[in-house]
Amino acid sequence: EILKSAKYGVWSFHHGDELKYRGGPQGFWEIYFGEKTTGVVLQKLTERLDGGIILKKGLMKTIDYSYNEQIDQMFKSSVDWPSCCARQILNNIDVLKEAEESKTSAPIYKTPKNIDTLIFLFKLTINFIKKEILSLFFFEKWMIGIKRNSDISWLQPKSKNLFWADSFYFKTGGVKAIFFEEYDYKNFKGHIKCSILNEKDEAIKTEAILKESFHISYPFIFQNGKEIYCVPEKSSTSSVTLYRASKFPFQWALVKDIIKDFRGVDNTIIHFQETWYLFNTSEDKGANSHLYIWYSNTLDGDWKPHIMNPVKVDVNSSRPAGRIFKKGGALYRPSQDCSSSYGKRVVLNRIEEISPYTYKETPIDVIEAVDNYPYNKGLHTIDMDGNTLIFDCKKLEFNFLAFKNVLARRLKNLSKVFLKF
Repeated sequence: EILKSAKYGVWSFHHGDELKYRGGPQGFWEIYFGEKTTGVVLQKLTERLDGGIILKKGLMKTIDYSYNEQIDQMFKSSVDWPSCCARQILNNIDVLKEAEESKTSAPIYKTPKNIDTLIFLFKLTINFIKKEILSLFFFEKWMIGIKRNSDISWLQPKSKNLFWADSFYFKTGGVKAIFFEEYDYKNFKGHIKCSILNEKDEAIKTEAILKESFHISYPFIFQNGKEIYCVPEKSSTSSVTLYRASKFPFQWALVKDIIKDFRGVDNTIIHFQETWYLFNTSEDKGANSHLYIWYSNTLDGDWKPHIMNPVKVDVNSSRPAGRIFKKGGALYRPSQDCSSSYGKRVVLNRIEEISPYTYKETPIDVIEAVDNYPYNKGLHTIDMDGNTLIFDCKKLEFNFLAFKNVLARRLKNLSKVFLKF
C-alpha cells in the first residue's frame, strides 16, 4: 500500500546500471568486473527489486582506481534528479507518461566475500599505477584533417610542444578559414587561432585571435544575419561568452556573457523554430557525461536553462563534438564517446524532439579514427561544409616538456604533504 500512498509514487535511487547490476554494494562490482561505465537510476518503486519505472538514468565513466571517487561521482552526478523531475511536474509535464518499467533480469549481487575484496583491492592498485604511468609518460597529440572528396590535407604546428584541435570551418566573402585551439604543454593552456586556407586547403596565414591567462578552446563559429560570432569554451571563468567578428577573421570583440555562474564545456549553438538553443556539458557535474541545454528568443538576450537539465547523462554520447547539422529534414548532433578514453570517437545523434520543455535524441552512427594511421587513438570534433569534412584526431606520445612540468607539479604537491607533518 505504501508504494501507492503518494500521487507520483515512491521514488528511489539505484546506484548502478540496473540492466547489469542489482543489489550492492554500489559501484563495487563495476570496478571488480572492469566495466567501462557505471550507472545511476532514479526510479518509481514497484514490487520488483531494482526493477521500477525509470524516471531518469545516467551512465558515467567508471573510476576504476579509487572507490571513494567512484562513489562520490555516483552521488554527485544524480543528487539533483528528483528536483529536475519535480520541475517538470510543476510545469504540467507528466514524467510518468513515457517512463518505462525496467525489464532487467540482471543478477542480484550481495556483500563481497573476503577473497572478492582482496581481488578488488588488487585491481584498484593496478589501475591506479597504470593511471599514474599513463598520465606521466603519455600525452595527447592532436592534429587537424580536412577531407575533400577522397583527398585529405593535414594541419599541425611545427613545435612538438603544441597541438591543434577543436577545429571549425567557416567560409565567407571568398575567405576560407579554420578556427581551432592551440594547446601549449609549457603552461597546459589553450588559446584560439585562425588559419586562412588557399585552394589546396593549405594554411597561408595563421594568427592568434583569442588569448587569455586562462584556458580557451572549442571556438564554435556561426553566423546570424550579416554578423559572424564565436562562442568558445572558457569554463574556468564560470561563464559562456559571446564574441563578434569586428574584422573577419582575425579581429574579435566581446559582446557579453550570455550565461553566468555555469562552467560550460564545448558550447554549441543552433537556431531552430525561432528559438536559439545552446548545448554544453557541465565541468562541475561531469564534462563528459552531463548534457545541458539553454534557450533564448534572441542571441544576446536572456538565456534560460532547459527544464529537463541535465537533459542527458551518458558518457557514451553527451559531450558536444561539433556543429549540429540538418540532413533530410532531421537535425543531427555530433557528440563524444568518452567511455573508454577522452575523445575516443564521435557519435551522431538524431534529435527527435526539441523545445524549451522537451528533448529527445537517438544515437544512430559513429565516426572513428582510422586504425592504420598513427593518429588513431581518438577523434572528437567534426565540422562539415558541402563535400568537405573537417576533423581532429590524436595519438599518444612522450613529451619531455610535459613530463617535466607534470613531475614538478607532483613533487611540489608531495612536498606540501610532508611539510604538514
